[in-house]
Amino acid sequence: MFILLTGFCLWLGWTVQIVRERKAMTYQVRRNGGYVILQQHTLGPLDANDKEIIGSQLFDVIRDGQVSWVRRLLGDEFAKHIQVKQVAEVDSVKRVFPECDVRVERVYP
Repeated sequence: MFILLTGFCLWLGWTVQIVRERKAMTYQVRRNGGYVILQQHTLGPLDANDKEIIGSQLFDVIRDGQVSWVRRLLGDEFAKHIQVKQVAEVDSVKRVFPECDVRVERVYP
């Protein structure tokens, strides 16, 4: 019984760490001017006071999925698409959000 309880606690701790890491990465992407498209809504970039910058950005993303019910209970959401400002961010974002499409924003002259 002790072994099962220990295994459950290790699994739960690992799951909580994943959710925390995803929330921190979402915040970092938004502070750097990026967008995070979740299952139900879009999170836009944040200004210096952590207020969402109102802007118009259209995304055509047709991707469905979901995270486990335990991670949803912990506050995690399925990410469909993440748009970053710099190429250097792509690998770290892809590591934390393996299920989503990560792209660098195109700037047109």
